[in-house]
Amino acid sequence: MPRGLGQLTSLQTLSLFVVAKGHISSKDVEKINELNKLKNLRGRLEIINLGCVDNEIVNVNMKEKPVLQSLELRCEESWEDSNVDRDEMAFQNLQPHPNLKELRVLGNGGRRFPSWFSSLTNLVYLCIRNCNRYQHLPPMDQIPSLQYLHIREVDDLEYIEIEGQATSFFPSLRVLVLYGCPKLKGLQKKKDDSTALELLQFPCLSYFVCRDCPNLNSIPQFPSLDHSLYLHCASPQLVHQIFTPSISSSSSIIPPLSKLKILQITDIEELESLPPDGLWNLTCLQRLTIQICPAIKCLPQEMRSLTSLRELNINDRPQLKERCGNRKGADWAFISHIPNIEVDDQRIQREGRYLLDDEASINEG
Repeated sequence: MPRGLGQLTSLQTLSLFVVAKGHISSKDVEKINELNKLKNLRGRLEIINLGCVDNEIVNVNMKEKPVLQSLELRCEESWEDSNVDRDEMAFQNLQPHPNLKELRVLGNGGRRFPSWFSSLTNLVYLCIRNCNRYQHLPPMDQIPSLQYLHIREVDDLEYIEIEGQATSFFPSLRVLVLYGCPKLKGLQKKKDDSTALELLQFPCLSYFVCRDCPNLNSIPQFPSLDHSLYLHCASPQLVHQIFTPSISSSSSIIPPLSKLKILQITDIEELESLPPDGLWNLTCLQRLTIQICPAIKCLPQEMRSLTSLRELNINDRPQLKERCGNRKGADWAFISHIPNIEVDDQRIQREGRYLLDDEASINEG
């Protein structure tokens, strides 16, 4: 960044601040600490190259920027080459004002999340990506305003701490994306009380993605899920747990997943069948995709209960193609009520004729 930036004390918009790399002469560039003088910044600020602050102590009083709405903190270097203590200190010293609405943390090479996170009581959107040394994340279920949570490509993450109070458990969360966390086991309570954990529910969740998290075997219920559920390279245990009514859901007026509209199950090699008991609740399901699930040999007869289903997409399943491909197939009676059926990119008309349709595809969201 050019010299003199810190003198623009009335500046309101600065979308990007690039920390200078070590080979650039310090007399030619602005130091990150000059951001301390820009107290009127508003809107969105992205700070990149945070891994290049070896020779300076980060002292940016972000808490004095009350109208800044969105902050992105990014380290561009590979996490294997990062300095753990430096990255932790740099992020710790960038504590934003509690008014912050959006936070993105990308590529932090530290082992732990900054301790100031719990102060962000107005946060609406949180994205944590490529922070590969994090083994756990701080409690975030008590932040009343959090609506969007994206955790992506955090290789060592094993759990997300939760306080476990059912009355305030993620009260506003609408979108949850868990992507590329191979060691993630679940949401871990401070006390080992499986019954209490089962009683926890995401009260407002509308959209859930679990992709490439093969060790995640359980998750609290989401009775209000009314848009999409995507399970890709997930564990069969997670699939069955999601579709099996829990103690809390069995007494609920609204059956679990009864509002769900889109369901996609892909690349789960050990999944032998769709949970038949769970299909009865999918009364609003409109689109179902099953692909690369080699252990699934047939569809359950409970498919008949999916009276709102408009699209069925089956890919990479030779057995299902034979059983569902025409009116003589063994499973045809279970799905004949569905207007649009596509098997390996072939559109199946209900009178049993095949119609190639290159333009037809299922929107993956």
